[in-house]
Amino acid sequence: MQDGTSVKTIENHYGHITPTKNVDRILQGVPGWEPIPPEETR
Repeated sequence: MQDGTSVKTIENHYGHITPTKNVDRILQGVPGWEPIPPEETR
């Protein structure tokens, strides 16, 4: 279904959201998923 919103408009509005930058938010609702703490630097 097309509601008149162009691909360009969607890209302009949501283009800042990327899976690699927002993985914690994306997986937040997935059952059994827990974030892995960052490794300690030595």
